[in-house]
Amino acid sequence: MIRRIPATVLVLEERHDSRAAYAEALRRVGLDVAELADSQTALDVVKAIQPRVIVASFDSRTREDRLALCREIKANPTTSGIPILLTALDVTEDDTALATDPGVLVLTVKQSDGAKLAAAVEGVLAGQRAEPLRARLRQKKDVNRSA
Repeated sequence: MIRRIPATVLVLEERHDSRAAYAEALRRVGLDVAELADSQTALDVVKAIQPRVIVASFDSRTREDRLALCREIKANPTTSGIPILLTALDVTEDDTALATDPGVLVLTVKQSDGAKLAAAVEGVLAGQRAEPLRARLRQKKDVNRSA
């Protein structure tokens, strides 16, 4: 049996119920999870704990805040290599800019789909790239055109 080494995952989610659901799903697959409710202290926390992956919610209310945090993390030499997985209930064409940085991934996931989030995080930890946002939007458009 292969022994799993816990990896620190920082979950940044302002809603307590979603944060708890995501953290529990990640803990179920053996990951060590740190939880944070807001971005105000996120960069300091990231520097302090050096998580292997950051999972941050992303919606119309938090869009600018999360993009600013991504830029800060990627600009800092001690944190620039940490992959960031932005979770959203839905993404728009305007969000395609996020897919330009290979270290920032976007995953459409609902709170109740913790298994999907855990699989994406495990994939990132294993060096796999989550499905690029552009490809998913392109596919969505193609599906809409044929309907």
